[in-house]
Amino acid sequence: MALKKKELHVGTKRLSFKKVIITGVCRSGKTLLGRILGTLKNVDYLDEPWLATILPHFLGNNLIDPQVAKDIMASYVEELFNDVALLRQTNFRPNDQSSIWDRKNIKELYERLINLHTRDDVRNYVRNKKPTLILNLSSTNPFLFFLAESLPGCKIIHVIRNGLDVALEIEKKKWYSNEQLKKPICNGLLYRIHKSDKFSDKYYIPWWVEKNGEEKFLKMNDFTKGLYFWRRYFELSENQIKDFKSSFPNQYKEVRFEKILRNPKAVLNALSGFFDASVTEQTNLVLSGIDTKKLKTQKKYPLNRVPRDEKNEVKKLLKKLKYPTHGF
Repeated sequence: MALKKKELHVGTKRLSFKKVIITGVCRSGKTLLGRILGTLKNVDYLDEPWLATILPHFLGNNLIDPQVAKDIMASYVEELFNDVALLRQTNFRPNDQSSIWDRKNIKELYERLINLHTRDDVRNYVRNKKPTLILNLSSTNPFLFFLAESLPGCKIIHVIRNGLDVALEIEKKKWYSNEQLKKPICNGLLYRIHKSDKFSDKYYIPWWVEKNGEEKFLKMNDFTKGLYFWRRYFELSENQIKDFKSSFPNQYKEVRFEKILRNPKAVLNALSGFFDASVTEQTNLVLSGIDTKKLKTQKKYPLNRVPRDEKNEVKKLLKKLKYPTHGF
């Protein structure tokens, strides 16, 4: 007997809350921006929910049926919002970077705890407050059309940072050191297994490394790997971003990390108008705590350790993005 095709039922009465996706490569300032925007009125922010972050990568690497992926994403984000509105996804630890106390005052939290108990309560909340859910989905910029098709009407904020600074942060984290690539501790990435003849070991190579470039990647120092990561994601995103801007001109914004530090109020004003949200007292508190000294700190980039071919490619991209190329 032939098996009937199964379908995922995603419901017909969808919640009409606004959706905003913050994307960009790791260490580009997305979490800082999310902390700021999460203080706006009737706005909730979640940092890198695992399934919503990894699902676009699964589809982009042909590991899941496209329609199934879209249905899962739509259903998952709706469930996320329901839990967020009911404070089931809330971090109340006061010292954590993702603490709710950093974004919401006690009055709003108390009102939700007292008044919101069921899905019907959440539906009324959506009708009355017209809330927004902001998700930080790291490194999903090569998959913008999937996000737009899964979450119709969603706004995209792409955070861009100087690749040299991204590489320094990645080197510090040791994310792509050869030791880490033998036994990765991060379960939110896609890898392919590579058996190295030169290094006599098995490595988990990130999916974005060019095919047949595994040995070259393993030979790179950690700073160069960080630069390569930054550059590759822009290469993989370039056409997607160009076409997305053309198809959805009112749903895409680019923000520079450096501008967030230099003039956070200007960035906030532009983005709050982008998805129609207003500031609160918590917004001003978070803005007053932003450390602008990072821009004034003179950094030494170990460019002498970067192979010539990679240095040339990075220089081209820095110029394209209008970042300085001193030292090249």
